[in-house]
Amino acid sequence: MKVFCPSCGASFEADGSKSIMYCGECGTQIPVPVTSPYSIPSSQQEKPKKKKSGLLYGLLVILAVALGIGVYYIFLSPVYITDISMTKSSETVILGDEYTVHYTLFPADYRFDSLTWTSDDETVATVSDGVIKAVGGGSCTVTAESKNGVRQSIRIAVEILPEKLILSQTDIEINVGSTATVSVSFKPENTTDKHCIWESDNKQVATVKDGIITAVSEGSCVITVTSEKGDCSAECRVKVKKPSPDEAVTGTWNAYMNYNPATDRWTRQTDNTLIINSDGTAAEYIGEKSYDFTWKYVETVDGNYTYTFTFNDGSTLDGCYFTYGDAKGTFALYTGQGIIIAFESATITI
Repeated sequence: MKVFCPSCGASFEADGSKSIMYCGECGTQIPVPVTSPYSIPSSQQEKPKKKKSGLLYGLLVILAVALGIGVYYIFLSPVYITDISMTKSSETVILGDEYTVHYTLFPADYRFDSLTWTSDDETVATVSDGVIKAVGGGSCTVTAESKNGVRQSIRIAVEILPEKLILSQTDIEINVGSTATVSVSFKPENTTDKHCIWESDNKQVATVKDGIITAVSEGSCVITVTSEKGDCSAECRVKVKKPSPDEAVTGTWNAYMNYNPATDRWTRQTDNTLIINSDGTAAEYIGEKSYDFTWKYVETVDGNYTYTFTFNDGSTLDGCYFTYGDAKGTFALYTGQGIIIAFESATITI
């Protein structure tokens, strides 16, 4: 450490062991400062920190908090689903198929929300992320629900299509003018769609509606039943023959028209029933009156038959014959006197 002479300004190194020194130039007495061995040089001493402004610090804190809140609400806060709009409220799904629910969520910018899908009967249909799988016959309700409790549902009906059709008869022989009924059963037995289409490949021979076959004329045809949605069908072969003479007339008949050649007019008949039995007996009921008689037939050279009716009093009605009209279960009885009575079938024994 250097000391300076206050008189002449000379400088020299101080002797740390002495408290007073004398200037070598002018002899002036100079006190020597005492230096502690534990003192810290001024260059190494820590400078006092300046205190920050309290106002600035507070503003910085407020700005940081506001920025954090803004970031949270803009990017991190959840926006919940408020509505679920499905394009359909119900749908039919074929067993084994899948159906994807089409829907829209509101608002469009929802975030941190999702849907949970459930089925109230998983033996009928299961669901995963809106994809429904039909696993069994019946119906169920599939529901989508958000975390916020918003719900929407769709009703699902599972349809079981037939895999095989079985007809009660596969070969039928019937008479002209008569009918026969064929029923159809389905495999599997729990088939839900039993709608079928019936067709005849020759409507001139026989027609069909809902399994009821009507014979039109002699010949053969094939009746086919096909499931509307399933890929299966079944066939019945039909042979239509001319009825035997007793088959042609046996049964109960209701007269509905009468032709009188004298007036050349048709008149409507009422309360006129003709019952022809296969044992050769017959009866006619006109209102409250009844007439018993017998009948027999004779084959003509053209292969047809003429009928003779004999009443109890011995009188006869000869030269009668039957002709079927339009396969509607009707025939006309022509008498030798030119009188024609048209009959409609009530019941026929074949």
